[in-house]
Amino acid sequence: MFYTFAFYSILFFKSDLKPVVEYSFLSNLLNIDLSLIPRNYLILLSIVMAYIQIVLFFGMIRKYGLTNDQSLISAFIYITLTGFYPGMIIISPSSISFFILIFAIYNLFLTYDIEFPLQKFFFVSLYIGIGSLYYAPLCIFLLFLIVALPALKTPTIREFLIIIIGFLLPFYFLALYFVMTDHIQTFYQMILENIPGSYNIQFEGNILLMIPLIYAVILFLLSFMKYFFQSGSRTIRIIIYNRILITCIVFSAAAFVIIPANRWHIGPYILAPVSVYIGNMLADDSRKIFNQVAFSLLLLVAIFSEYIYYNL
Repeated sequence: MFYTFAFYSILFFKSDLKPVVEYSFLSNLLNIDLSLIPRNYLILLSIVMAYIQIVLFFGMIRKYGLTNDQSLISAFIYITLTGFYPGMIIISPSSISFFILIFAIYNLFLTYDIEFPLQKFFFVSLYIGIGSLYYAPLCIFLLFLIVALPALKTPTIREFLIIIIGFLLPFYFLALYFVMTDHIQTFYQMILENIPGSYNIQFEGNILLMIPLIYAVILFLLSFMKYFFQSGSRTIRIIIYNRILITCIVFSAAAFVIIPANRWHIGPYILAPVSVYIGNMLADDSRKIFNQVAFSLLLLVAIFSEYIYYNL
């Protein structure tokens, strides 16, 4: 907890910090204005929420045996990586939707031990649908679920149908509300306003922020190669869970690149599963000197990034 507050404390010194609400059906419908929350309370609440997300996600990862270290180094890696751009943890539709994504992945893991997992698939897609109401880019994870399904079992048409129905159900009830109140045109207009209408593959941001990103990518590639060459010694269950995490990384990266929004707000979607692999690599006792150098350099890069962020 101390490490979390220490890394995110720079937010208190960022004078122009503002919460961003974008691509959110429910925020527009309920007229949610996060700027009404006093600045220091908003930052404190954001840090606490980020800490709870860390506990939930990496507690889940540890429970399902995807990390072998007992020091929770993956969680420390995640906090350090998000330190590259601390603003990504500020409460927003995307940060709240990350909670929903955690529960979706948790229920997806549960389906491995269930003989007839149809109900679980329904709830996973329902969570994604609810999350998409609050943050529209999360809808890309419907494709994540469809692609991840064959990694768990041989899919059936009924399972694909129940996934689509579960995802659309929140939108159906919301549309029904607008029909009953004779405001269906408002619902249609909200859809047009909150679904990205164009895609931009150009990265817009400070060029110096590419330095920590490149280092994070290098660490991930090294850790992924280590996992790839050691996958033969893993159980089928762990291999399947890793395939799900890798699929999550791929779709999160796709959202980061193509969604014309504040891309940093999608950061936790990518950095959380990436931290699992980097953490597993750095927890290997057979390469202590390399691990110490790599983690020390990661800290230095994160501090450099926070300096750049503070001066943006």
